[in-house]
Amino acid sequence: MLLVRSGKSKKAVFKVSLPMWDIRQDTKYAEYMRGIGWSVDVVRGVYCYSRRFPFMPLSVTKIQRPQKRLSYDEVKTIVKKNRSILVYLEPVSNDDVDYYEKNGFKTASSPMLPTKTIIIDLTLSQQKLLNLMHSKTRYNIGYEKAKKHTYSISNDSDSFAEMWQKEAKKRGMFISLKREIKALCKSFGDNAEMLMAYRNTTLLGGVLLIHSKKVSYYMYAFSTDQGKKDFAPTGLVWQSLLRSKMRGSTSFDFEGVYDKRAPLPAWKGFTRFKSGFGGKEIEYHLPLKKVFVRF
Repeated sequence: MLLVRSGKSKKAVFKVSLPMWDIRQDTKYAEYMRGIGWSVDVVRGVYCYSRRFPFMPLSVTKIQRPQKRLSYDEVKTIVKKNRSILVYLEPVSNDDVDYYEKNGFKTASSPMLPTKTIIIDLTLSQQKLLNLMHSKTRYNIGYEKAKKHTYSISNDSDSFAEMWQKEAKKRGMFISLKREIKALCKSFGDNAEMLMAYRNTTLLGGVLLIHSKKVSYYMYAFSTDQGKKDFAPTGLVWQSLLRSKMRGSTSFDFEGVYDKRAPLPAWKGFTRFKSGFGGKEIEYHLPLKKVFVRF
């Protein structure tokens, strides 16, 4: 069961029944985290990630959307092992929130994961998926079909990462994520797919899809200037939905939309884009954190 916020309450409440699964608890994701410098502890099947601060023998730990609640004593064991002074915990149930708040955790203002997302039900037929979309989104799908775009799966994570970073810089994002993209592809192997769109031989854009436990994730996407004119981003999402259905996924997670509780103004544009495909908005509780003072 995932969380959806209801009314004006600060806490999330159960509203819809969805698989209680998150990619952060996948074995292959743990491999990815090791690949980018995090240490991994596994406690009763729950993956916990820790990383040392530069030039210090102290760490930060994050426990992200676990399917099982770790006891406070288990959390303290991880803290002691990794010499952690700060623990972030991103829960998936109200009971977990209550439990950790009673043990001194407080709501954090800066989330480490998107606190709101859109999930599309892939058990629906293609026609039903189209019917639930905004009329402009359906129009754009028809428009790009008329352009006879072609799609293919690439195995070249280096080129994908380079193109993603190039287009991200145009939007003012100068922090490189090429290492993360390549590490994600390496760890997930065949469950990582780079779907590319072309007009004749001209590259229009691409999407990195990660498939995990019947859920497909829209992880990274880019579009060239020509791709935007040709509505390639819309076509890429539609093809991603079809490919995810073909692989047997039952849910498609857009991996984050704008949340006024933790506002990132730059997210408003792509949130409108993602909302056009229908689906259900899911709100998670804001992350919890606790400082462990070491003397």
